[in-house]
Amino acid sequence: MLLAFIITLSTRGQHAPEYPLNAVVLYSYQNKEVLELQGSVFGSTNIHQYYCDGEKLDLLDPVQYEDFKQNRLEKSVLYGTKVWN
Repeated sequence: MLLAFIITLSTRGQHAPEYPLNAVVLYSYQNKEVLELQGSVFGSTNIHQYYCDGEKLDLLDPVQYEDFKQNRLEKSVLYGTKVWN
C-alpha cells in the first residue's frame, strides 16, 4: 500500500517529503483511508495527510483540521514510531 501511494504521488507530479519520516499512519476518515506522513521536522502545518489515491487533504483551515483529529480512526502504524497524536 505504501509503495503504491508513493508511486501515485510521483505520477501526479507530487513527491513525498524530502525530510526523514518518523512514521506513516493509516487512518479512516469520512469513509476513506488516509495516510499521514509524520516527521519530527515537519512542524504543525497540517499538510502531510493524503487519501490513498494520492489526493491531498485540505486541512489548512483550523476547523477542518480539528474535525479530522476528532473524527479520524487510527487503523495502523504502517511505518516507524508516531510523533504526533
